Amino acid sequence: AAGSSGTSTARPDTDYCRLFSDSADPGAGDDRAGIVSISARSSLEGGEGDGLYRATKAGVRILTETIAEENLGEVRANAVMPSVIDTPMNREMMPDADFEEWVDPADIAEVIVFLCSEAASVTSGAAVPVYGEA
Repeated sequence: AAGSSGTSTARPDTDYCRLFSDSADPGAGDDRAGIVSISARSSLEGGEGDGLYRATKAGVRILTETIAEENLGEVRANAVMPSVIDTPMNREMMPDADFEEWVDPADIAEVIVFLCSEAASVTSGAAVPVYGEA
């Protein structure tokens, strides 16, 4: 069936979000605990052939927003939404694609580090695009 190739990712993504949110310890120091989930640009709209993946990533985004709302003042929760990530597996799966438009994992990591930093201490419940002009 269309989108069935992503079946194995549907449950773990949302399960991991909940597991990590339960593990955030706001009492561990002066700073509020922080969670950064990995959603996807494709979570913002429907598409053909990967509906389960899109729905799962939308679920991650909404769950992250919910965690932020349920833990106001205690736990910061944000999500990043990359487009296609430039990985060896993606290059193998899509050999004819324009890799130049893909997101470098290091760029995603920089955004995540920022969201975990004191500089982003007032940011919670955000879904941050990480796809430049792609």
